[in-house]
Amino acid sequence: MASETSGLLEAEPISIITAENNSFDECEFSPISLFEKDSVPSRMRSDAFNATWQGAYGRLTSLVRTLYEPCIANVCERMPVKTSPLLPVTILDASGSATYEAFPTLLMHHLSNMDHVTVQLSPFHCINLSTMISAFVSQILHHIPCTPEISGLCQAYEPNDLTLVMTAYRAAGLHLPRIVILLHEIQTFPSSVMNDFLSAVMSWSDITSPTPSIHLLITYTAPLPLLPRSKVSHDLYETTTWVTSLFAEQVRMYLDPTTIVLPDKSEFWESVGCAFFAEPRSGLWLGRSIFELVRRRYWHTTASWDAMAQCIRLAYLEHFRTRPLSAFVQGIPDVETLSAHWTSEIYAELRLSFFLRAAIPSSVSPHMRELAYDNSALLHALSGLQSDMAVSMSSRATALAALHEVLCVLGLTGAYGTKLGLTGCTAIALEWIPPFTDWDASRTTANALTATTPTAQQVDALLSHLCSTLENKQVSELVDGISRRLHAIESNLDAAVAAAVRSTHESLLSVQHAAHTKVRAQNSMGEALASWVSGIWRKSVELPPSLGLSIWTYDFGEPISTMLEGAARSTIILALDAPSDTLASMSAAACTAPGQRELSDQAPWYEWEEHMSEVHTLRETGKDLVNASVPDVCRLFSLYKDSSRFINLADWYEAFVQSLQGEEIRRKHAGLDMENEDTVASTQMRFSLALNELAYMGIVGPAGRKIEH
Repeated sequence: MASETSGLLEAEPISIITAENNSFDECEFSPISLFEKDSVPSRMRSDAFNATWQGAYGRLTSLVRTLYEPCIANVCERMPVKTSPLLPVTILDASGSATYEAFPTLLMHHLSNMDHVTVQLSPFHCINLSTMISAFVSQILHHIPCTPEISGLCQAYEPNDLTLVMTAYRAAGLHLPRIVILLHEIQTFPSSVMNDFLSAVMSWSDITSPTPSIHLLITYTAPLPLLPRSKVSHDLYETTTWVTSLFAEQVRMYLDPTTIVLPDKSEFWESVGCAFFAEPRSGLWLGRSIFELVRRRYWHTTASWDAMAQCIRLAYLEHFRTRPLSAFVQGIPDVETLSAHWTSEIYAELRLSFFLRAAIPSSVSPHMRELAYDNSALLHALSGLQSDMAVSMSSRATALAALHEVLCVLGLTGAYGTKLGLTGCTAIALEWIPPFTDWDASRTTANALTATTPTAQQVDALLSHLCSTLENKQVSELVDGISRRLHAIESNLDAAVAAAVRSTHESLLSVQHAAHTKVRAQNSMGEALASWVSGIWRKSVELPPSLGLSIWTYDFGEPISTMLEGAARSTIILALDAPSDTLASMSAAACTAPGQRELSDQAPWYEWEEHMSEVHTLRETGKDLVNASVPDVCRLFSLYKDSSRFINLADWYEAFVQSLQGEEIRRKHAGLDMENEDTVASTQMRFSLALNELAYMGIVGPAGRKIEH
């Protein structure tokens, strides 16, 4: 568990299990005894988790690769040999981008498809010049077929001899290919060793080829001081501050640098995070609570693809581990199978979820009454509900795709987006109703005034205004962009679900055709497009938000937040410093309903009138704790605060004893019940236990100094 801030209780971070390096065989769930008779349902939940997470992981990977495709294409365009005598250098500026640990692997995968040999060096290889050259030579020789002659040559030469490369290629009857040297996160490399290595490699390249046969590919992920992101070196003698500090003069004068800036964090979040929640393509949809959790951790903890995938995987894991209905994600079993491996409680759980969804209308239809008694009809209704869920979520994805294209055309994406941007609209589209979520929907209206989440009405007004003011050129560009997005969504859906997206696409084309056939009034196409976009948005948010029941949706962020967010140092220090206030606050929070609703001053507050509000609970608990004894660990911590950096145990113990005696005198004067009189051994034991707790928290530790007395 890793805390969001540097704290006392920190452990190793949770690393995600990817589809490449894990077969998911270790992910086995225990049976839920109330609903499951044997291990068959738990095995079904395990298999369903593996299948859905593989789909989600593939979707996340596809999104991030699509985002980086233009940048990698620019890198590949720089690869062909040029007639310039200078060494070509491509610098990838990732200082403003989110972290993606597999980016070097993705880069090397694209470069391997070309007629190049890619050598990736890391700071581990930069212990000294000999080690770095040996790693360079070794990786190049891996591309030569291993024959007895080549093996003999490798044994005859030193590992750090650069002439071995040319000799081995000639012995194999091959031409020396172009070599790409990848230095990922160059700010972590030792500068002196790296400069010596580049000098040696450039000298070797001049001997082996009249034109540079080496291309240097550099990435850096940390913002470097005095480095303007908009400045790009186009000239040999136009060098930026960070290049001057990393490369020596004799190396820099032979470089021909070009800078390529990777997408920033805002674009990464919208193109990967928001796109995944809108269209996961895994059979399981995550709601507003999980979206806000991932969003908060991305922007306030770690802007990382791996951290995002970790949080999503834990949500999938929690859904299949704790919810018995999750076994039906891949399909609904028949009545015989259900009766053989599940208890009768599973029918009650199914009906509870189904009728909670159907309880929105005021009257119950005869068909719903039949489902209360007929198990076969209930399972048949659930099978049809799965396709309805897919159609509903594809409608939301379609509306968000159209809205995203509108924002892209108008330049309201990424860092230039407003609170009515794609993130807020995605949050609105994922908002469901209890009991299928732990998100308090009342917070949406309050946050729309100050925070980054609008209401559905604000989004509707925004779309109508933006689309109606578009120029004719922008309207055509927008229609083409929406058509491409809808076609991409349709191509990844089943036939039944794709028909709904195709119908939306056809309605867009009909609107475009009708606007062109009308009399050419100003902004006629813009107004028609505004009406179409607003219509599909209203239709998407008006769909039943609880359609997925407890089977195909998960929207409980509190358990995931508990697993990911550890206790911060300030929280522990506050509890040790003011135990009464902390306990009163915790007790009041536990005894009252979660979620503070924002109401006007004139709104009635029934809890206050009935003396049941959180304020009353807090006051009553505080009064009870005033006369309570201070815990030993808090008493010991207060004495520790009054000392310097180092404290002697003997002096600390004497102060602890005097504090206990003062507490006894205070309680005696106040007429309170006296505690049992402690013996010397009992006092020493209490001191030792409290000291051990402080040491376990990491607040105190042995100093290693000479004993004073």
